[in-house]
Amino acid sequence: MRFRDLKIRTQVILLCMVFIFPAAMLMCWWIMRDYERALVSEIKKRHLEEAANVLHTVGMTMHECVDDVRAFTEIPVFSEKSSPQEMTRILKKLERSYHLDSVSYFGMDRVRIADSSKAGQSMTRTKTIWGRVAAR
Repeated sequence: MRFRDLKIRTQVILLCMVFIFPAAMLMCWWIMRDYERALVSEIKKRHLEEAANVLHTVGMTMHECVDDVRAFTEIPVFSEKSSPQEMTRILKKLERSYHLDSVSYFGMDRVRIADSSKAGQSMTRTKTIWGRVAAR
């Protein structure tokens, strides 16, 4: 049986199956791939911008903290031999003016000498950034 001998309806169905459906599937795959690439690049761009903003915020916060520590070191009460009560008074004033939760002053042996809050004074142990624990 030849193609010309088939009914017109059967010929149309066969032509659709052989040419039109594969072409449509290929076109759909191509469009889907383009949308996927655009979506992935948009997500990457958004996350890179967000990461850059977070890094900038962290950098600014660290810079402000370093500036605060430098300002604290220039206060004469900490460079001279002062009483812990006088240091505590100054730390409370710094806590209010810099809007901090708590400020502590430690000696070179990592023992707390003065603290601006009652919570910090009642602590018996202090954990440092590096994970060492020093008893008070």
